[in-house]
Amino acid sequence: MRLHSARFKDIRLGQKLGQGGEAAVYIVDGHPGLAAKLYDPPKSPDYAGKLVALMALADASLLQLAAMPIDTLHDPTGRVVGFLMHRLSGHSPAFKLYGPKLRLQAFPKADWRFLIHAAANVARAFARIHASGLVIGDVNHGNLFVGQDATAHLIDCDSFQVRNGAQTWFCEVGVGTHQPPEMQGLQQGYKGVLRTPDHDAFGLAVLIFQLLCMGRHPFQGAYRGAGEAPQIEDAIARSWYAYTQDTGRSLLGPPSASLPMDALTPGLRDLFESAFSPSAATRGRPAPERWVTELSGLSGQLRQCRSNAAHHHLARLLNCPWCAIETSIGASLFPVVFINRPGLPGGMAVLWQEAERLAEPLPLPPLPDPVTFLPRVQRSTSTWDRASWMAIAVATLAAMALTRLPFQVTALLGVALGFAPRLIKSAGPTPEQQRLTEIGKDWEGLAQAWRAPLLPPRWTEEKREIALRKAEHDTLATQRAQQLQALTNNLRAHQLIHHLNRFAIADARIRGIGPAKSATLSSLGIDTAGDVVEARILAVPGFGPALTAALVSWRRQHEASFRFDPSKGVSPADITRLDQEIAARKARLEGEVAERLRRMRQILEAAVARRQSLETRRAELQPIYRSAGEIAASVPADLRAAKTRMALALLVIVGLALANLPLTSHVRLASSPAMLAPRPSATRLLVASVPIAAPPHQPAPSLPIFPTAVVVTSMAFQATPGEEVRPTRSVRAGDVLHIFAQQSGWVLLGEDVPWGWAASRWLSLPEQQNGGALFGTAHDR
Repeated sequence: MRLHSARFKDIRLGQKLGQGGEAAVYIVDGHPGLAAKLYDPPKSPDYAGKLVALMALADASLLQLAAMPIDTLHDPTGRVVGFLMHRLSGHSPAFKLYGPKLRLQAFPKADWRFLIHAAANVARAFARIHASGLVIGDVNHGNLFVGQDATAHLIDCDSFQVRNGAQTWFCEVGVGTHQPPEMQGLQQGYKGVLRTPDHDAFGLAVLIFQLLCMGRHPFQGAYRGAGEAPQIEDAIARSWYAYTQDTGRSLLGPPSASLPMDALTPGLRDLFESAFSPSAATRGRPAPERWVTELSGLSGQLRQCRSNAAHHHLARLLNCPWCAIETSIGASLFPVVFINRPGLPGGMAVLWQEAERLAEPLPLPPLPDPVTFLPRVQRSTSTWDRASWMAIAVATLAAMALTRLPFQVTALLGVALGFAPRLIKSAGPTPEQQRLTEIGKDWEGLAQAWRAPLLPPRWTEEKREIALRKAEHDTLATQRAQQLQALTNNLRAHQLIHHLNRFAIADARIRGIGPAKSATLSSLGIDTAGDVVEARILAVPGFGPALTAALVSWRRQHEASFRFDPSKGVSPADITRLDQEIAARKARLEGEVAERLRRMRQILEAAVARRQSLETRRAELQPIYRSAGEIAASVPADLRAAKTRMALALLVIVGLALANLPLTSHVRLASSPAMLAPRPSATRLLVASVPIAAPPHQPAPSLPIFPTAVVVTSMAFQATPGEEVRPTRSVRAGDVLHIFAQQSGWVLLGEDVPWGWAASRWLSLPEQQNGGALFGTAHDR
């Protein structure tokens, strides 16, 4: 078929580069920088208008990142049957960056830094396309190509949604694994559906997630519900983001051997949460420019793994996540990097010598006992101190002698008097003694730190781990020989695997397995025909018996073309792979030992610094402690406590004396009442309880035996010995009382009637004399 274009005249098609569902791409003979996309069958005349609109938007910047039409292709009748575009070279589909096997083939030098850079370039491409008023619509990794310099390039641009004035050409195709929830399950498909940049933003978030996380899909993970796990499209429709921090809204969790989300910056984690949240359809999803900013921030926070030079991760992480994943899956994720470590030209031998030279610091000498340097000053007890304790003893003995209280009560009285100064806070150390006590506490804290080991338990753990890795390193040569012998013994099987690994699933035309399915397989390490195992395929979500049978059949077709050649021996590729694996393990072990040696040096430096700090502290504190002790010993003791004890003891003694010693009062007898002049006083008299038993055989008279009366100044009546005294009378000094009877040491007193008997030994009764008043004394207890 003769073809022509307005710019390039006659067009001759060369080799076919690729075939899609409705078009094929060819080389253009005579124009190595061009490619032709030819529709089969040809598109409608209206479609030509879409191509013209795209050509009008295709400026230089857009042509650098998208396969935009630059001219239409016409058949001899003038119909538009395709278009011309710049030929893309040096680029591979983005999904070949996902799995380690395809990545090592297509991007042999790509590490995680490369993937981050590629993801940022994809976001930049989306931003530029949206700035032109275009919507990609059919976002998927089959339409995205990445160059060896991590630049991004989009193909199938003729499927973009284009608006030209009032006319809109819709994007009528799409891959469900990269479409947002609101675009899932559309009955009419995508025909007539108006796309927005926010729809593209969902697909962009999926692509970035897959680039950063080794092809893992954000809506594919460990299913925690009942029954079969949902398809990716169903999980998207339910917003079941498998890596969400809000685990309550998703029945999916991160699968095993996947990159943990804390390996990303908080900003990136928030962007993923925002892009995949249930409210994103109404609230909006992160724009491409925000992804560029956060991915650039991630690149600036990376550091090289100390155990494996091929690994890079966030500097704040203590452990490398890639090392953990490689250990889990038993395969390398990134190309082996050989580096010469500064100062370690001899590898493990030099590392081991250094490990043996790292000696533990000398232990600290014994810390001096304060008794050996504090002054031995024995001060005699002060006079006040001795006197106060003697007074307390006297008060206690007086209480025992003058009261009928039990011995335990009087003993408690003595103890209370002794400790009373502390209770009323009149006792306390001097400021010098307080200073000495405070320094003593500092010395005790120093002693506790002095007794603690200089090296933490981690020191011993690091030494043990280094020895284990040294032992494993020593066996690498033996392991290589054993594995090489196994390759020789299984030569046919290895030749078959080598033959099958030449056929990539992504390049094959297998019914039902497009770019999305290929990417899913690649994220699980299933990239070539050699990786196709029936049980392994059935375990992949979304791959039922039909797709599994198609893959197994495809593998068997390539198995049938295999021819075993015993003369070839072990394949050089297998030997290279084996040597790379051994070298990677060697580098990993040496890196781990170097890292542990670094930690041990840090521990040792910290221990030496701690030892020096403790010795300096001891040298500073010991003379201060000695000086404080000398000052405290030279200052007189605080006598407030002794004086307080003395005062309290004297108060007790005086109180007992007042309560028990006899007090004297004067009694006036008169022959006539006219002589009785009351003496005013505030003193009151308590009279003993009534009745008090009269002496035997003596009835109580009703009239006093003396016509005179007793004027009481101070008197209390007491019952007979042994009887309880209950005062029932209160008499003021100067009141007149009558003596009613007197017999056998007892006196009956009262006013108009007798009140009761009082012991005469407490009274000096008057002797009656003729013609005058007699005076005497009356005593009261």
